[in-house]
Amino acid sequence: MHRFTVAVARRVFFYFVFFTTSCLAQDRVSDALEALDHALVGEKGISEVTRHALRRVVGEIRDERIRYGPMVSELDTKLTAIVNEMELTQDMPNVAMLSNPRTKLTLSGDFRYRFEASFDQDGRADRYRQRIRTRLAANFQINDEVKVGVRFITGDPDDPNSPHQTLGNVFDSFAVSLDRVNLVYSPKWLPGLSATVGKFGNSFRMNPVYGELVWDADVQPEGALLEYVVSTDGALKSFEFRAGLFDVLEQGNADDAFAYTGQIAATFRLASDLQLAASAAYYYWTDPTPDGSQSILGDDAGNVLVDRNLDGLVDDFQSDFGILDLVAAVTYDRWVVPLTLAGEFIWNHRAEGERDMGFAVGIAAGSTAKPGDWKVFYTYQIVEQDAVFSPVAQDDFLLQTNHQSHLLGIDYKVADDIGIRLWTLISARDTLGTGLTNDEGHEQFRIRLDLNITF
Repeated sequence: MHRFTVAVARRVFFYFVFFTTSCLAQDRVSDALEALDHALVGEKGISEVTRHALRRVVGEIRDERIRYGPMVSELDTKLTAIVNEMELTQDMPNVAMLSNPRTKLTLSGDFRYRFEASFDQDGRADRYRQRIRTRLAANFQINDEVKVGVRFITGDPDDPNSPHQTLGNVFDSFAVSLDRVNLVYSPKWLPGLSATVGKFGNSFRMNPVYGELVWDADVQPEGALLEYVVSTDGALKSFEFRAGLFDVLEQGNADDAFAYTGQIAATFRLASDLQLAASAAYYYWTDPTPDGSQSILGDDAGNVLVDRNLDGLVDDFQSDFGILDLVAAVTYDRWVVPLTLAGEFIWNHRAEGERDMGFAVGIAAGSTAKPGDWKVFYTYQIVEQDAVFSPVAQDDFLLQTNHQSHLLGIDYKVADDIGIRLWTLISARDTLGTGLTNDEGHEQFRIRLDLNITF
């Protein structure tokens, strides 16, 4: 019985001493044990057997301390060092990440394979071709506020509207160029604000069904862009403001050409399952042919051109361009699938003549949020001849301006990063008899099957 008592007492005291030694000084515990031993010797109120047993407990504790004391001291030293390090770094959780070059750099990209058929074109044979597009982007986080980005892309560097490479050029190698090189400053003192300089993507809010009538998504502007985007939990879901100064043409010995751009956009919660998104954008182009420069005329795709020098050759755009682009879209989430209705109005108030407007109405049903999802979409649009600035307008339809057109398509999500799109684009000239474009008014067709992979 005494052996059992001593064994239990020894273990209890051992664990107590082991876990408290890191908190108590060694000499204080030793002094306490010594005092207890002396007290037991002179204590008259306990039996001799109990006195002997308790003195054995004190002796066992001393032996355990001698045996495990160095281990506990070493453990205490290590724990103290760890705690001190945690206290020093608790206010700097991102230091390790930002000091590691591998975490500063983020890479992304996408690949597209496209089969395209175009037929009933103006005086040209039907065309069937395979095309590919590859884009590789890298962003390097300099610090919490500054980021540098670049993007490599396939396609003709002299044709910003199309990064696609057509297969079948006698096995020649593909051209690869940079279509984005930029620096982004996002100050911590005002979350949502960012300033970008260089060559970058156009982040303006677009028509959610088809949004490239005014600005082709493949065209990457150059210059400077200021953005402020804020989100809330109230009826105003988000508010966005953008202002840009785009360098269009720089000439060493003549005037330059610029585009001044701006947009205000907002999304409103009308109900838990209903929202309205609206935006108003404006694009003001200075003289696109400053001092008679012909550089941009080669990119014209249907605007009215004139011969101002009367030498028999066109040398200027007839119109100036100040384009207002209004978009509104309503999305309802409680139907069988999400449903979006969108409308767009375009007006070039600086155009010469009456062919200065465009509009579009569209519908989309479904989503592609997860594998197995699908979405169908349709849009109808009329774009008058000088309603848009054709060098940067879409090139999906066979006509880029002066057209009435239909677009019908379906998206299917194969896997998380793989999607398929089948879409048909039908267009015909809006106005005939102008003498400034081909006067054929028949419908022209383009069918595309796209395999899209992101990584």
